[in-house]
Amino acid sequence: STVNNANGNCLIQSAGMGWTDDLGLKTDVPLNIKISKNVEAWSTSLCLTPCLRDRWYTWIMENRLETNRPWTISPLSLCGLCIHDSISVNYFDRSPFVGSLCSSQGCCGPYHFVPYTEAMYYYCIPYSCIYDLFCKCCCGEMVYRAPCNNTCGKIFCSHPFLCCIKDSKDIAQVMNERVQYMYAMKHGKIVPVLAPGPPGTVGLPEVQRMR
Repeated sequence: STVNNANGNCLIQSAGMGWTDDLGLKTDVPLNIKISKNVEAWSTSLCLTPCLRDRWYTWIMENRLETNRPWTISPLSLCGLCIHDSISVNYFDRSPFVGSLCSSQGCCGPYHFVPYTEAMYYYCIPYSCIYDLFCKCCCGEMVYRAPCNNTCGKIFCSHPFLCCIKDSKDIAQVMNERVQYMYAMKHGKIVPVLAPGPPGTVGLPEVQRMR
């Protein structure tokens, strides 16, 4: 089941995974996975028919990114038939979120995510305004992945990571928050403070403090 939390800005999805020794797989509340952001598809994207759009999703979760990119080669997709799901799950403590050779956190640190408006440059000349004028109406916004959070990394070394979406600036911010948090926890920069979980489960980190 899925419900809003007390703040009304996150979703909770029941899950069967309990406690694990791998910090990258742990969740704040046992047997529950928090969806930090439900990414919306661009409403007029040429890549998605109405039926494909109904099954398309991108969830930024507390410890991973989960996507479904349905596809079909059949005209029956127009009536919702012959559609194949293509679901991908990538945890924030593994590639493609960490492994940058020039991260601000050092070698093999976390990548940085930026909206397309900060990455679309031809050398020092921005061209996102041209994209907005001719392409955005059909292709939506994008989030780029950069090896580091500086001008050189964004302009010369970034590439599209999420496409055909809305609110790229907000999406990039949430992704950076989750990736940086998981990296800090994995490398001992955040010390978990155990709090009781639901009956019959082991306590999981609820409050963290910085070392």
